Amino acid sequence: HVGRAYQSIDPMSLTDLDDDGALRFDYDWPQLAISADGSTFVTINPSQGLLDHRITVRDGIGGAVRQTIAPDDAVYNPRLSTDGSRLVAEPSVDCGPIGCGERTWYTWDTRTGELLAATRADLGAPVWPDLVDPGGRRLYYPFHQQPSVLTSTSTPEPGEPSAVGPWPLQIASYDLTTGQETARATVPGVSAGSWQAEPIDVMYVGQMELPAVALSPDGSRLAVVDAALETLTLLDAGTLAVLETHAVHRPEGLTDRLLGWLGLGPQSARAKASEGRALGATWSIDGQFLYLTGHETEVGETIDDITGHGLGISKIEVATGEITAVALEGHDANVIIPAPDGQSLYILMPETPWWENGGGSAYVLRRLDADSLETMAERRLDAWHQIMLVPLSDT
Repeated sequence: HVGRAYQSIDPMSLTDLDDDGALRFDYDWPQLAISADGSTFVTINPSQGLLDHRITVRDGIGGAVRQTIAPDDAVYNPRLSTDGSRLVAEPSVDCGPIGCGERTWYTWDTRTGELLAATRADLGAPVWPDLVDPGGRRLYYPFHQQPSVLTSTSTPEPGEPSAVGPWPLQIASYDLTTGQETARATVPGVSAGSWQAEPIDVMYVGQMELPAVALSPDGSRLAVVDAALETLTLLDAGTLAVLETHAVHRPEGLTDRLLGWLGLGPQSARAKASEGRALGATWSIDGQFLYLTGHETEVGETIDDITGHGLGISKIEVATGEITAVALEGHDANVIIPAPDGQSLYILMPETPWWENGGGSAYVLRRLDADSLETMAERRLDAWHQIMLVPLSDT
């Protein structure tokens, strides 16, 4: 998808299908969501003016309009429950050097248009992404606490968070029907955050340490991989209690060449200005593996001297922490979408990493074998595209 139209493509070869399968809109870059069972399709008009149909709920792709919803706030990032009966969306949030303001998530019944709850959180700085369970009934909000004023030299009072990160990763869960917090926990041994480093060229440069947080397809477990790529922690989604902890490790027989990025080891974010690492993870459809991606960056003696390294895609067995396959080393995936049959992964990434492309890049869409991570098909895209995997509805 780019601009006002979605083009249907073959899921195996990634080549264009007949234009009769395209979706077209009267406005640019609509926000979209489709339920996992294909029964419900939601579009949000990005302009969201007073006379606009801000949210439109349809029966499947191109089906009859079921509801139009006009929320009090302009909302974005729609997410649907598996059966399409619940919609969660949120207004944009303002973030600055001292953190983010209060965040709100609205939950609607898509069958009636009724607003079920407004869930609000003001816990500290978010660690993206927040996660909604498959039933659309529970929200998970990763965050960390930080002082009200962030400088590289301030000294916290006893009991206050350090002015220099990273800080302990915390996760809070909320009932999206009542808006109430249901649990909160600190993930042992895992830190997160973004903060100001020492100045370079009379300019502060941000440092980061961002772990991967992902919710299993059945909504029963949360997986957390620390930014140092050392530990996989599994949490019970209901209580946020720790279920298991595994060392992320390379198996015997997998070559150092393939796992060279892991050999970089845990880089201390305080060692050099703006040195840091950010990770992301997606569960496999069967809940047995994590697909991990990310990047690390470093600034040298001047602000223009930026180097980076993409961590590619790695497949980690959840039960053991063992890395069973790696691919696309040197790249960072923007999107990882597992196919419903569990046989393929769809990966979207810049053709050239952002720290090398000078401000612009084409993108590459790839289909990988979900087991070996071998590239089975690919196509080049001249610009950023939204990718949506559309299930076939019974209707």
